Amino acid sequence: MVRLDRGGLHYYGILNDYRLEEQGPITVQLPAEAGRHLYDVRTHAHLGVRDSLELDLAPGETALLAATPYEVDGISLVGVGRVAPGETCGFRLKVLPEAGMGDHVLRLTVTDPSGQVARHYCENLLTVGGQADVEIPFAPNDLLGTWSVVARDLISGASAETEVEVGR
Repeated sequence: MVRLDRGGLHYYGILNDYRLEEQGPITVQLPAEAGRHLYDVRTHAHLGVRDSLELDLAPGETALLAATPYEVDGISLVGVGRVAPGETCGFRLKVLPEAGMGDHVLRLTVTDPSGQVARHYCENLLTVGGQADVEIPFAPNDLLGTWSVVARDLISGASAETEVEVGR
């Protein structure tokens, strides 16, 4: 088990080595501080407020867990609703609740008016204290119409969506 601490959050990475298959499943006792909310980062499941957690992992299985001092209530995503081609559109992202927030990673996914993910505008954003600002520099030749912007918290899976109208 490996533990990483960042911005008041604890991450636990656990692997049952497949090379020890003859050993069979293992039970891992995860130490957690009292009153912390546990999340399964891979499934975004909130496991509740726990002091500890037992996991049974078969050979080759992994787990990635996060312990936070709060439950994530949602994401706030605020930006300008309309820009001209070639202009930059700014957004403010916040993980909720705002009080005492740690550092989260949000996945920003941008979809063009035809429904295609615009990978060149997508990114992972590190929030400091649960907040981040991001700009999307729309190109002069981007499709005109309504673009979708989604921000998803990688721990909890909470997300928010907004639209930007790119037009003349």
